[in-house]
Amino acid sequence: MLILAARGDRAGKQVVINKLVDAIFAFAVCEYLNQSSELRGVFSALSDARLTRALEAIHCRTGEDWNLSSLARVAGMSRSVFSQRFTEVMGISPIQYLTSWRILQAKLLLQERRLSVAAVAEMMGYKSEVAFRKVFKRITGRGPGEVRAVREFGPTGQ
Repeated sequence: MLILAARGDRAGKQVVINKLVDAIFAFAVCEYLNQSSELRGVFSALSDARLTRALEAIHCRTGEDWNLSSLARVAGMSRSVFSQRFTEVMGISPIQYLTSWRILQAKLLLQERRLSVAAVAEMMGYKSEVAFRKVFKRITGRGPGEVRAVREFGPTGQ
């Protein structure tokens, strides 16, 4: 079907091709999930409705004051069961995942010159800019200002 759609010169050709490619990708992911016996990571977590709710909360409300108890509550699990299951499936603890996600989002936000480091820290749920800078540097190996400068001028500083 994809080859036939690509050969034709019909109106809406690109829309059809895009939808077919989406369907093929979804099918490939489903097959991978069905055939893999030892799944770990996000794909595995997405097959667990309770972990999916926690991941969705982290991704949609990154700056919220999350802790193990509040994430477990969103997942509808006890703290200990949630922590154990999340770590088993994702390979890292819920708080480590939250921190990594926040720093990844912060790196994207720091590309916006209109946002100060303090504003980004607040948006990511940090109570102080100092705490944010410390965690950011521990995770990335660079301070937020350095990451912003490298992104702004490129890796060579030009």
